[in-house]
Amino acid sequence: MTLAVHGASVLAMLWALREWLGDTVVARENSQKEAEMPKIADLLHEALRHGDEQGRTQILGKHLPEHLFADLAEQTYQYALEHAEDAGEGGLIFKEGIEGWWTQAGDLAKGEFSRLHKLRSDVMRRLTKQDLASRPNPRSTLLHVRRRPVGTEPAAVDQ
Repeated sequence: MTLAVHGASVLAMLWALREWLGDTVVARENSQKEAEMPKIADLLHEALRHGDEQGRTQILGKHLPEHLFADLAEQTYQYALEHAEDAGEGGLIFKEGIEGWWTQAGDLAKGEFSRLHKLRSDVMRRLTKQDLASRPNPRSTLLHVRRRPVGTEPAAVDQ
C-alpha cells in the first residue's frame, strides 16, 4: 500500500515536472522569437529611413525590403492579437487602432506617422490577404483578428 502511494506521488511529481518543463520550453521559444524580432520602433524608424533615402514623402510597403515589410506586418498582427478582446463566437476584435500604437511605441511625431499611414494600410491589406485580420469599415480603427492556425508560420504575400 505504501509503495502504491509513493508510486502515485512520484508519478504526480513527474507529471508536474513535465508540465513545468514544457511551459518553460514554450516560454523560452517565445522569448527567443521575441528577441530575434526587431522592436516595432526600430522597424518604423527603418521604414522612415528607407523613405528618406528614396526621397519619398509617403512610404508604401512596396518601397521597403520584403523582410522589413513582413516584420512590420507580423509585429502589428501579434500586437493586435495580444490586445484584442473577445467579440463572441470565437472572434477577436482589436479596438485600440494601429495609428496610436505605432505613434506611441515608435515615439513618432505626427508628421512621421503621416508619412507611414499608407504603409499601415498596406500592412492591413497584407494581413487581410493572409486571412489574419479584416476591417469592417476601412475608415474604422476596429480590426477583427483571427488566430493563425497552429503550426503555420507567417507567410509572404504579394503586396
